[in-house]
Amino acid sequence: MQSTDPTLKADFLAARIADAVVLDTWTTPHADLTERERDRRVWSERQSIHGFEVKVSRSDWLTELADPTKADAWARHCHYFWLVASEKTIVRGDLPDGWGLLVPHGVSLRVAVKPTRRDPEQMPLPMIVSLARAVQKTEVDIATPTNHTNRSQA
Repeated sequence: MQSTDPTLKADFLAARIADAVVLDTWTTPHADLTERERDRRVWSERQSIHGFEVKVSRSDWLTELADPTKADAWARHCHYFWLVASEKTIVRGDLPDGWGLLVPHGVSLRVAVKPTRRDPEQMPLPMIVSLARAVQKTEVDIATPTNHTNRSQA
């Protein structure tokens, strides 16, 4: 379903940045599917889009909560939306309904709150292009060796 929200113009989308988006190619277990997905019975389309918002302090999190449209610009297009907090105490009972919470556990992350799977709206073309551009830029950045010594001498 194409979004009819007039705020989803290219200039609006350019100002809305997701900290991370993951295209999950693993099949979602049947029990985790939404009712609409189970009713559609399109078993080959059981992959997921995960969106992530990263917060490192309570004040950073409160700023995010003060403007819910920022995260919603991406969350509405994701099956799952996560808050990645530098510590669990950043969230004090104010995690939005349906969001998951990931917190540090050694050198990895642990699920503190499991998100609710939702039926996402279709991403508008400017958003898809933005994702493709970010992937391409990341690949170039990874493939390009950086030598800070040579740059400072140039």
